[in-house]
Amino acid sequence: MVPISNRSRLLRDPVSDLHVVIPIQDAINKTVADALVASEYAAWPQRYVTGLEIVEDEHGNPVEPFKVAVDKLLQAEDPQAKFGQFEAADLGNYVTLVEMLVQHMASISRIPFHYFLNGGVVPSGESITAAEAGLIAKTRERMLHFGEAWEEVMRLCFKVLDDPRSKAYSAETIWKDPENRTEAQHMDALLKLQMIGVPRDQLLSDAGYTPQQIARFQDMREADAKAAMELAKKYPMPVPEPPAGPVGMSKAAQQTAVKRPQGNSGNQARKS
Repeated sequence: MVPISNRSRLLRDPVSDLHVVIPIQDAINKTVADALVASEYAAWPQRYVTGLEIVEDEHGNPVEPFKVAVDKLLQAEDPQAKFGQFEAADLGNYVTLVEMLVQHMASISRIPFHYFLNGGVVPSGESITAAEAGLIAKTRERMLHFGEAWEEVMRLCFKVLDDPRSKAYSAETIWKDPENRTEAQHMDALLKLQMIGVPRDQLLSDAGYTPQQIARFQDMREADAKAAMELAKKYPMPVPEPPAGPVGMSKAAQQTAVKRPQGNSGNQARKS
């Protein structure tokens, strides 16, 4: 069994990312439970009446004077009777508390707050890049630790198959770029890396192509170069003929003939 540890340490056991989130999640669960209880008993307006004689049954228990319903009308013959209602509980306070706890959870876990939203305004452009910076850094750190474990898993798989690649200790896990960027931004970044001397194969790998695709690209480039050479041999470029000289001049003399200079230097040459 190959352990995939979260942020392995030498002096202590790995700690789950949920360790710091569980207490906040417990608080959210408790708040939601309180909201459900409040919605059951205090979320609807309760009515009351004063100045009305209380009727009791044969056991001395008060009898409910009215059957309250949507289609019922409350009335009393006693002119001193007054009706009223209590305000319903405001469940919005629970919603505000839950949102505050979710914000704390997002801050501690480095998860963008808009990931927890079902609606509302979602950031875009530079704002979403800034919002996801913490999560991207966290993801790259996990890629470093988890990559070693997955390399060991693959070596064990090759060992089961009696494959010599079971001793490929220089193998490297290739992860997809976790950063959320547009295609134009990604290509612009790759072009700038090319300007500072990053090899082509590395640029193709950063662009998201697999090693098999990069190898096929190399074969395609070689095939294109070979086809261009064959076309050049089959259809050679014509060599331009030198301009014709005076009649009677040999071809060698025509090629070595030099045109007299123009301007003042030409006048001096003609005089001489």
